[in-house]
Amino acid sequence: MTKAGSEPSFRDGVNLMVDRAISVMGLDAGVANAIKSCNAVIQVQFPVKIRGKIEVFTGWRATHSTHRLPSKGGICLCGSG
Repeated sequence: MTKAGSEPSFRDGVNLMVDRAISVMGLDAGVANAIKSCNAVIQVQFPVKIRGKIEVFTGWRATHSTHRLPSKGGICLCGSG
């Protein structure tokens, strides 16, 4: 969850966008919950040297469904600052 006056977390931002889309599409609550659930979320952090300065990036991989391969999901990378 977010604190007052701060930006939403990555997950909060994604949930907000998904909730808006579900509302516009008028999906049943059961279908909406099935779409929103994740089978797995992996978070990694790794350093990258850019113009002589080391930046630490955080990456996420969320897998939403593995009933058909390749699995569905997405990747997001965010810089340290």
